[in-house]
Amino acid sequence: MPRNIGYLTAKKTKLSDECYTPKYAVLPVLEFLNKNKVIWCPFDSSKSEFVKVLKKNGNKVIFSHLEQGKDFFKYEPKQKYDIIISNPPYTIKDKVIERCYNLKNLLCY
Repeated sequence: MPRNIGYLTAKKTKLSDECYTPKYAVLPVLEFLNKNKVIWCPFDSSKSEFVKVLKKNGNKVIFSHLEQGKDFFKYEPKQKYDIIISNPPYTIKDKVIERCYNLKNLLCY
């Protein structure tokens, strides 16, 4: 089976982090989501395809973005959430994963 190792050679700059997920890439996720789950999109604004598609699907969505003063590494919604779905900045992926493990309202497997 071929391995996807493109991430090892991809550009790792702040500019390369600005990559918006298109609607067609969000749609396949829907079949795996229970509509009763609350989803936090921590790197998204109301214009994000994640937020728009998930809401249209009937999911309860909480979104936050650094531009709103809600830094993922310091902010956590007070409202309970069940799932995090987003496209975080790739250059800090290890910090994002570590933060997910330390969040109070989320079980990580």
